Amino acid sequence: MKVFISHSSVDKRFVRTLKSDLNENGIDTFVDEDSLEYGDSLKERLKEAINDSSHFIIILTINAIKSDWVKNELNEALSMVDQRMIAKVIPIKYRECEVPASLEKLLYADLSQEIVQVDKDRIAFLSDGYSNFLPRLIKTLHSSDKRLNMTEIKAMLSETKPTDSQLTKKSNEFVTQHKIIRFKDKNVILTYKAKIIKASPKLLGMPNIIPILLPTFYKAIYSSIKLGDKIRLTREGKTFVTAYFAGFRTKTDNGIAMPAEVRRFLNVEHGKTYDFSVDILKNIFYKL
Repeated sequence: MKVFISHSSVDKRFVRTLKSDLNENGIDTFVDEDSLEYGDSLKERLKEAINDSSHFIIILTINAIKSDWVKNELNEALSMVDQRMIAKVIPIKYRECEVPASLEKLLYADLSQEIVQVDKDRIAFLSDGYSNFLPRLIKTLHSSDKRLNMTEIKAMLSETKPTDSQLTKKSNEFVTQHKIIRFKDKNVILTYKAKIIKASPKLLGMPNIIPILLPTFYKAIYSSIKLGDKIRLTREGKTFVTAYFAGFRTKTDNGIAMPAEVRRFLNVEHGKTYDFSVDILKNIFYKL
């Protein structure tokens, strides 16, 4: 479980309090000031973080609803909910403001009348509304940490892939189609390699670390896949190359991003679509 907290920078003190309380209760969070590094593309990094999250919390204040960044993050999260890639969007009304129309149908926590006191770089609540709210929030996050079963996965895949693809008899395997995507340039590939090595230091010194980005809809299937996990790409049932999971693509299509050497091995071209047999338990992608 990972929770993305969308907010205005003006409301950092409350966000730090909320983040600390969630972390203490075993809930991982994404807050920009902790997770962004120098050189990151802000827009792409935030979009990637939303795609990697299971829940999206939005802190509602006048400052937040006026923020273009917050609006963009919310729109991205709502689209991910529609695709069942995010379990839930949870609004928290921290200060008095007008709730955005896109959130009007959702129940939200209202802390706008709570009395607070600044405590260094955080907020301390002097009234008891927050202490009553926090256990309910934690329970909600745990209970809605949705992991799709195989029936739901097949249904989702049937909506994403072409209608002529057929599921195989084995429950962990299916046939689908993927568009082949190339990385923008060598620097992007080096960036992903560095992320893989950082996540799996044992790979340091390996002669050829091949990054691969999977479509976002695999996020629900590969609930346990980690940065740096091996993915086997094979053809003709015998030969294969080993790539390393570098994350999910930010675009919500069926594209797989792979370097040129893998495209040559599989005999595929950028921008074209091919049939693949996928084993989700063994992390094997077999080009048909």
